[in-house]
Amino acid sequence: MRGGRGGGGGHGARTASSRRARQPDGDEEAEEIVRARRQFEEEEVNRRAGRAVFIEIDLWSRLVTNRD
Repeated sequence: MRGGRGGGGGHGARTASSRRARQPDGDEEAEEIVRARRQFEEEEVNRRAGRAVFIEIDLWSRLVTNRD
């Protein structure tokens, strides 16, 4: 049996001290906020660009179908 008693090879329950060690400090939290904001802004730009392309295609298709 690997790890003997106590959870087997490091897969035991996390202690309060190990959970505290994983809490981000102020700098890490600020970096995470900046990353999330950049990702949101990039997705918003892509969404708007996609919408603009859709509108342009829609207008061209209306123009072509109403040529008579």
